[in-house]
Amino acid sequence: MKVLFLTNNSFGLYRFRKEVIKSLIDIGYDCVVVSPNDEYSEKIKNLGCKTVDININRRGKNILEEIKTFLDMKKILKTENPDIVLTYTIKPNIYGGIISRRYKFDYITNITGIGTAIKADNYLSKILLKLYKIALYSSKKVFFQNTDNFNLFKHKGIIDNNYSLIPGSGVNLEQFEYKKPVKSHKLKFVFIGRVMKDKGVLEFIEAANIIKENTDNCEFIIIGTVEEDFQDAFNKINKNNILYLGEKKEIIKFYHISDIIVLPSYHEGMSNVLLEASSIGRPSIATNISGCKEIVDNKKTGILIEPRNTDELVKAIEYYLYMDY
Repeated sequence: MKVLFLTNNSFGLYRFRKEVIKSLIDIGYDCVVVSPNDEYSEKIKNLGCKTVDININRRGKNILEEIKTFLDMKKILKTENPDIVLTYTIKPNIYGGIISRRYKFDYITNITGIGTAIKADNYLSKILLKLYKIALYSSKKVFFQNTDNFNLFKHKGIIDNNYSLIPGSGVNLEQFEYKKPVKSHKLKFVFIGRVMKDKGVLEFIEAANIIKENTDNCEFIIIGTVEEDFQDAFNKINKNNILYLGEKKEIIKFYHISDIIVLPSYHEGMSNVLLEASSIGRPSIATNISGCKEIVDNKKTGILIEPRNTDELVKAIEYYLYMDY
């Protein structure tokens, strides 16, 4: 039996779903991963998968480019002729769902988040929701990771009874096992994730600058790749009080050196970073939104703040700074 994974990047698939791939291969399934070729494609191939390169511009809106992506995806699916298709992320969910429905492939859809375009409640969001309704009509199962996304699709009549609500993508508890924090004279507040506006990076940097004016008993660290459309803005920001380390492949050791994980995001599906931090035993500061509030028990395992609110973020950081260890 052949299972085809369809996603917009190999990094996310390898980081969060390699156990799924390995399990399927171990019980005798043939696995094919269709995603843009990158450095993680080779790691996926080493799991025992076939990989197929496709150009998917996650933020692209050029109609000709999107038509080409759709046609390339159709050609790949017809050539591979899988028994079932597993789709992740918005464009693979929509394009892959429409193609699978048209050519009678069984398929399962994973809604790991809906993004700002759908939440905007404008002309584009209406088009995307209509396309989602077409794409999900014949899906064998639609997995949601938070109640807000599920409620929106249910309210809009996009799904019927073919759905399940699950608490995230899961964490490998052996890999992300509890590690006692190392006491130091400076608390380390660490942001891990894609470096972009919607992850609250601007608020994190602004809060760091405010805190550093009054105390030096803390460090602020950012780990992750800067999104292309955020690069110019990121370059212009005063980062004198931030240690930016770029993307790190062995991310676990950076959880280990952290004291508090900070994720002031505007929207999430279900935050893998917060799940991993919790598994390792690190408290957090996160926004009171779906995808974060399900994970953080406020004032017990972390602190919840309102999104886009630097003042609340500063107060949360100070809460930790003056707390008994």
